[in-house]
Amino acid sequence: MSDSIQHYVHELGSARGSLPGNDLDWLNESRDMALQSFRSQGFPTHRAEDWKYTSIRPIEKRQFKLPQQIDHGVDAAAVNKYICKDMA
Repeated sequence: MSDSIQHYVHELGSARGSLPGNDLDWLNESRDMALQSFRSQGFPTHRAEDWKYTSIRPIEKRQFKLPQQIDHGVDAAAVNKYICKDMA
């Protein structure tokens, strides 16, 4: 497994408990299957027809990190007061 793939696998593993929907079994199963697929297949290459003209090298070279969660103090109740119910 390349360093780049290991990085992204580690990032997801570290953030898993704080990802939205982490209490949904079906979503966790889907994430597990996607991660397993990524571990075994890696990044798409030019040999895959859908990626034939797209270079993934910039994504492989740069190791992105997931943003830290920030509590902005905004919840659904605070947002709901600004929703125009007549327009919904």
